[in-house]
Amino acid sequence: MTASYWLEAMNEMGIDYLFCNMGTDHAPIIETMAQWRKEGRKYPQVILCPHENTAVHMAIGYYRATGRAQAVLVHVDA
Repeated sequence: MTASYWLEAMNEMGIDYLFCNMGTDHAPIIETMAQWRKEGRKYPQVILCPHENTAVHMAIGYYRATGRAQAVLVHVDA
């Protein structure tokens, strides 16, 4: 449920791309995206990145090129 609200917020903010370094803590978000895809609902396009720094730098580059901020999603090591 929380993942749905989070994705809805991304849509409301005009986020088109989600630069990600996914981890096991993102399963609910991934599952919600899969369900939304089946339903034909819009959500930010996921761009997988091999490292957290890569994700952040890609988002910064996108902003510098377009003037539109995007989102970054990374995982934490506990």
